[in-house]
Parts: sequence; C-alpha cells; structure tokens
Amino acid sequence: FDARYLTSEGVPQIISSSERRVIKVVENTTSSSVGVTKSHRQRYSGATEFFFLTAALLRVSIFPAIRTRDAYAGRYNSIWGHLSQLAKRSGKYAEVPEQFKKIAAEYVGWNACLDGHDLMNNMIRFCLLQLRYLADLGKSSFKMETLALIPESMIKLPAQYVARVAETSQHRLSPKQAEEAMHYSIILLGSSKVKLSIQVQVDLMRISGAFVKASVSREELKQRRKERHSRGDSNDEVFVDKRDLNIYNTGLDKNHHGVLVFGLPSVSTMLGPSLIKTFVAMDAVEGVDVEQDNNFHKHMVQNEICELILRLWAHPSGAFKKSITSLDENLLCTFLKSLAASICIDIDIVYQMILDIRDFLEHHRVGRPMIISKQKLDLSYSSLSRHLSSTRRLFLLLQYLSEDQHIAALLGGAKEIESSVSTQVGIMIISLLDKFTGSDGATHSDLDFRVALTRATNMTSNESLAYLSSSTKELVCARSFALFEFGL
Repeated sequence: FDARYLTSEGVPQIISSSERRVIKVVENTTSSSVGVTKSHRQRYSGATEFFFLTAALLRVSIFPAIRTRDAYAGRYNSIWGHLSQLAKRSGKYAEVPEQFKKIAAEYVGWNACLDGHDLMNNMIRFCLLQLRYLADLGKSSFKMETLALIPESMIKLPAQYVARVAETSQHRLSPKQAEEAMHYSIILLGSSKVKLSIQVQVDLMRISGAFVKASVSREELKQRRKERHSRGDSNDEVFVDKRDLNIYNTGLDKNHHGVLVFGLPSVSTMLGPSLIKTFVAMDAVEGVDVEQDNNFHKHMVQNEICELILRLWAHPSGAFKKSITSLDENLLCTFLKSLAASICIDIDIVYQMILDIRDFLEHHRVGRPMIISKQKLDLSYSSLSRHLSSTRRLFLLLQYLSEDQHIAALLGGAKEIESSVSTQVGIMIISLLDKFTGSDGATHSDLDFRVALTRATNMTSNESLAYLSSSTKELVCARSFALFEFGL
C-alpha cells in the first residue's frame, strides 16, 4: 500500500493535516526527525485506495457506533438497579418507565447490529491487516517516511477493536488470528525504530491484557462449576478468588486461545521489556493532555500493566520472567523507582478513602436518616476494595522481583547507581507505616473503624442487637467490611 495516497493532492483529503502521526512530521527534511513532502501523484493502485479509504470510512462509521453502544451500555447498567427494585416490589408485571424501555431497546439494537457474525469477521480481518501493515513498516528503517504519513488512529482503533473481541468474544477469533494479533502488537511495542506515543502503547498492550482477562474469567467459571458440583447445589453462590487462579493448567480450546498465545516466542522474549518501558513511560503522563479518555488514567494503566506482568510471570517456561530480570540495570532501577512511587500514591489514595468512610460512620447516629444514600456508601466500599487490590498487586510485583538476587541487590542500594532505588523504597515503606500503624504497631487510630462504630451507636453490644434499625444495619455492614479487608 502506498501511504503517499494520504497526502496526495489528486485524491480526497481523508485525514486532517493537524492530526497526530505515528512518527512526528517536520517541515525541514534535513532534521533528525522524519520530513514529509506532499505527493503530486494522481493515480494509485486499487488496493491502496481500498485500504486507506476503508480505514477512513470505518473511523467515521463503525468505531463511533461502538462508542455509542458503550454509552448505552453505561446507561443500561445505571438503570439496572432501579429495574431490580421494581421487580422486587411489583414482580414481573411491574410498570417500567418508558425511558427505561427506550434505553434497553437501543442497547439491544446496537448489540444486534455490531455483534453480527459477518460484520465482526470482516472487521477482525481488516483490523489485523492494518496492524500487520504497520508492524511490517516498523521492522524496516527504510519505511520511516511512510510511518510519518500515517495517522495514529490507524493503530489505536484496530488495536482497541481486537482487544475487545479477544476479551468478550474470543470464539470469533481463529487460533491463527489470535497469534497474529499478539505478534503484530508486540512487534510494534518492541520496535526500537518507531517511538510510539504512550496512548498507542497502551492500546497495543491491552491486546495482551485482553487475552489474560479472558483466561482468568474462563478459569473462574470452571472453578465455580467445580465448587457447585462438589456442594451439590447449583444455585449456591460461590466465591472464587481471582488473584490465585492458575490460567496455565488448562488445555487447548478452539474458543479460548490464551494457552496458545502465551507460548509465542515474541511473548516470552519481547513483551516483558515492552511492558516495563510502558510502565515507566506512564510517569510522564502527569499533567499532559491525554485526550481526556475515560479509560486512560495514569495509575489505572500502571495497574493493568502490573496485573499483566504478574499473570505472565507465572508462565511455566520461565522465559517471560527471565526477559525482565535480565534487563539493563539502568532501566530496572528506573522501573523499581517508578513502582515504589506508584505504591506511595496508591497508599495515599486508600488512606484518604478510609478517612472519608470513617468520618461518615463517626458522625452517623442510630435513628437518624443517613447523610448519604446506601448506593453511594456501597460505591465507596467497592471503590476502596479496588484500590486495595491494586495496591496489593503492586506490592506483589515488588515481592516477585525481589526474589531475583540481581534485583534484590538493586533494591538494597549496594552500588551508587542503586542508592536512589533504595531511597525510594524506604520512602514507600515509611509512608505505609506512618499512615496505617501507630507507634505501638497496632492499627492507626485514625483508621480504626471500631472507634467510629462505637461513637456512632452509643450503645452496648446487647442494646445494638436488641434495637437494630435499618441505619444500624448499615453500620454492621461497614464493620463486617472492615473486618474482612483490614482484619480489625
């Protein structure tokens, strides 16, 4: 495909001149960056026109439709709680508001359109073709001028679509397509000749993350079935801790390609270093305009990368682990400092969230109306749980890394180059102890839920049991939450 078609004066303009390209475009061709001149060619091959026009048309048709469907999905999920309450109060004959019916109908309609077999298959093939084209360009130093013509959207949009299919509809991918998706994304991530923006790196990384998430969900479902079968009650609610699931103890499945793609040589040798570099690159995102994307947040992305590293770290071959532990010392030191700093930030977030919940509990009194709704309180609990889980993942990754003697030496600060690493880790440990423990080693008084609950009820335990009101039950739920999460 001849990318000069995108800037040719003899064809319709399908991209904006101000749009960000894969490689930075400069006016002066003598600069070290890549320079581009407009093409005056009038005729191009049919394949070239078809390829670039199709990419441009999908950008203004299918991909906006997907975002519309996602918006309806968010609204549908928001009304689900209201529908559940209606069903409990009035049964299946409850009067459903017309607005709810319209939202549900639109959501179902968009799903039926976008999840059609033919449309999805064609989209998968074309998205993979785009990634293949760009991966081939990225491997050749003679094609840099071509990459300077291509907009970033030609990487981001197909990567987002393939990641969505890999996570939610993996049965639509053939084994070969799954391998290609992983291989092309890793080639682009690991290319030393192409410096991609952080947004593009994250979208490519999420293809690998999608296969991991799908494998975790599959293994979780299998564990639930086993537990229910052993208990003899198919309706019994089963809790499965996703954190400890082994996604490598399952065989091949035509509808799930995780075991297949995790064994690719490119995953074993190239993905690990690319993830480390992307994690470090996220430090520069603070204060930078990142297109106000709702699914692009610095700490959220770093936790996604952490989860991906932890899952692949457990691969039986050990090649992924080795690809990280054998990295250059300077890169490892930078990564370890970034990891420790991320833990500090997560600790601050968790600490503040606990204080907010404690303040509410402390000022609540039995018999009085609740200051905030139960829905908001439950949201605070679930949000706190997510942040605690992310903090745990970061700590766990630091633990796994420290099991390697070379990395343990870096953390210890034995050399001058490593002293800044040990300093950052020390700051992280002090921050943790200062916020969560008192001088006697017990739970810090500011975070002790028991004090808040005692002040809130102003009752003895027997009186509380005798006069349980709806508001008191909320406090009991909070106490149970504190007991489960913090061991109080």
